[in-house]
Amino acid sequence: MKTIAITGNMGSGKSLVANVFEILGIPVYRADHESRKFYSNPEVSLKVQSLIGSKVLNDDGSLDLKIIASEVFIDKTMLAELTAILHPLVLDDFKKWCSKREELAFVAIESAIIFENQLEASFDIVITVSAPRDVSIERVKQRDHLSEEQILERLNTQYADAYKCEHSDFVIKNDNSTMIIPQILSIYHQISSNQ
Repeated sequence: MKTIAITGNMGSGKSLVANVFEILGIPVYRADHESRKFYSNPEVSLKVQSLIGSKVLNDDGSLDLKIIASEVFIDKTMLAELTAILHPLVLDDFKKWCSKREELAFVAIESAIIFENQLEASFDIVITVSAPRDVSIERVKQRDHLSEEQILERLNTQYADAYKCEHSDFVIKNDNSTMIIPQILSIYHQISSNQ
């Protein structure tokens, strides 16, 4: 089994690319989505409260993910500490997920922070989805209803798009003018023929 990392900055279109790979028969582990389930873990909840304070709690005792995001994306140290809490759990969960699919030729993970966590060498193939910064900002505004300031705070915690492109095996341009499906199919055929 070969592992593929689908990465790229916020608003680049990683999820769209991941959806197409799933249609092509390659299952995708959605790291951002899967990480949310760990916030209900009592041990994680206590660590997050210790990191940010009791203001992160909803009335029912659950963690408020919006408050967590608003705090950590303006403080790189706090973001690194939150990542240190969650990331080992996500990686372990991904390994277990892979172990249930060992008969497959390929599996993939969709994650924005492959390079930020120095994980690129852990995967057989790294694909970066690249988009111009202004295009990404507009996409996130429409999708998440965040202000430009909030989006820039989050983008500034991620490595530059150019760095990710330079250090990837494949790059998919998602700039609203280049057709994306032919790029994905080209990569799929290349990796399939090199099994």
